[in-house]
Amino acid sequence: MPEGLLVLQWNERSGMEILAKYPEEIGEKVTQETLLHIVNMHAFDEQAGIIGLTTEFVNYASYYCGAGLEYYIMIVL
Repeated sequence: MPEGLLVLQWNERSGMEILAKYPEEIGEKVTQETLLHIVNMHAFDEQAGIIGLTTEFVNYASYYCGAGLEYYIMIVL
């Protein structure tokens, strides 16, 4: 069952920005390192789509909207 949802956008100056999160405390489970890892995985694929990431304690699913929008929608599982 999902634990939370984040909407992210890449910013050239500050890196990954969290635009929205639910619940609010879900941001504590997601490190900047994890966010960068997800961006790099999507950048490697170079197109809109879904990826999954498994860490030691948390699983993530992320959808990248594509180069035109630069939005990422991430579910914490």
